Amino acid sequence: MPAFTIKSIPSDIYGKLKLSAKTHHRSINNEIIVCLERTLQVRRFELDAFFSRIEALQKQASLLPLTDEIL
Repeated sequence: MPAFTIKSIPSDIYGKLKLSAKTHHRSINNEIIVCLERTLQVRRFELDAFFSRIEALQKQASLLPLTDEIL
């Protein structure tokens, strides 16, 4: 498995990383891997929840309903 070294990590970022690793019961190395995976993975979302949120915002802003023609 490939490995690399990260140099000059600001102390505040290192502190947050160390605290997060401790909170999640992981090593700092594993915490870095999790952070990279979360950042680099394609984010998926629930389409129904997305459209529900759009409808709620439309009602709040008094906008017309979202239709296939508009899309």
